[in-house]
Amino acid sequence: MSVLPKEINYGKKNISLPKGTSCINGAVSTPATGFSFGPNQQIQFNLPSRSYLVPESIYLRYRMTLTGGDNTSFGVGAFPAYSIFNQCQTIIGSNVVESIPNYGVLNNFILTSKLNYSQKVGLAVPFGLGVQTSAISQIYTSTFDNTNTNAWDISNPNEFRSMAIPLNCLFGNASSLIPLKFMPASSIVLSTDSIANCFIGLAPTAYAITNCELVYDLVDFNDEVDQSVMSMADDRGKIMIKSQSYATSGQTTTAVSSGTIEYVYAMRLASIKGLALILGGTHTNSVNKQFDSLDITAGNGSYQFNVANVQYPSRPISTVLNKSGALMELSSFYGPAHDLASSNFSINPVEWSYINTSTTTALQPAKFYIGTNTERLSTNDALLSGISSQLSSLSVRIELGTQTTNSQNLILVALYDAILEVDVANRQANLLT
Repeated sequence: MSVLPKEINYGKKNISLPKGTSCINGAVSTPATGFSFGPNQQIQFNLPSRSYLVPESIYLRYRMTLTGGDNTSFGVGAFPAYSIFNQCQTIIGSNVVESIPNYGVLNNFILTSKLNYSQKVGLAVPFGLGVQTSAISQIYTSTFDNTNTNAWDISNPNEFRSMAIPLNCLFGNASSLIPLKFMPASSIVLSTDSIANCFIGLAPTAYAITNCELVYDLVDFNDEVDQSVMSMADDRGKIMIKSQSYATSGQTTTAVSSGTIEYVYAMRLASIKGLALILGGTHTNSVNKQFDSLDITAGNGSYQFNVANVQYPSRPISTVLNKSGALMELSSFYGPAHDLASSNFSINPVEWSYINTSTTTALQPAKFYIGTNTERLSTNDALLSGISSQLSSLSVRIELGTQTTNSQNLILVALYDAILEVDVANRQANLLT
């Protein structure tokens, strides 16, 4: 008998959840490291050693107060609520199993290439975009800035803004519930960045993050379900949970470069699903600094990634033959692009066209990103579907047809499979990457 279409499959289905299932909505952790946080500090949240954590429910909410400076133009990236953080770590037991540097820059890139303008407007309030008195068109671009019309009165010590952001991390990206009750004590640690890196223009002299809370849902099941989970362990007594995360590493180019430049990055990963390049600005005219990404080839060159002597994509991404094609290639970074017309970006033509010598603005930061897909097969069934760089080099090759004038910070982003291995009997866990 052939398989019935799902539309007419009236077979028996589970009517209800197991008896005793309950959910604690909006469980909150307050920082273990203090109440108020300024630049270059760590905010640590200790997760409870009980229940099952719902990955997609994890978000951070906080209040930021600015003091000093001037009440004129300033900005902090395309998604300001993330830009205050420069690192995110996940700790299981006493081991740091995940560490994501350049966290604010990374999330500005991810959201820019995953949200369209309508979605960006819908999330403007929690992500810190625009001001209450500004036109809606400002949210289509960037920042708190309101072109010198008192975006924030940061000379007022009581001036503040509340933020709320989903956390992009190992636990937040997991495909299954996280069994905290079978794991060692776990923590999530966020590190704040310096004022110089977070603000532009006439920046404040200080900032303070308060009312900082990590919010998540916890689910409890009955003992029978827990026993069933334990029985799923393999012959080593372990269960595996698929997740994904991002590794980043930066290299700075020389001010004057020409011909072919190639930079090697020390990333040892078992399954890389996608590679991307953020081309940060370092010169004065790159107003948004690390949150800009400018075409170093000036529209006269190409980009290509190399892993174990295999090129990705197979033909270089050319800014001479078809620069717009780089956007279609970028859309495949998160997986094969079966429907390119459904790609979500919040990148306008001005932001895409910035080059090595361009002068950017707070309202329109440079958003020229390079990316490509490296999965062997896009599937949710295989734990490791990407390519390996564990025993090989990983590099970026750039052909420059036009000599550069300014140095740039090239941040390589690797999206990789991360497998959380949990020993349910002994309450131990480690990460396979």
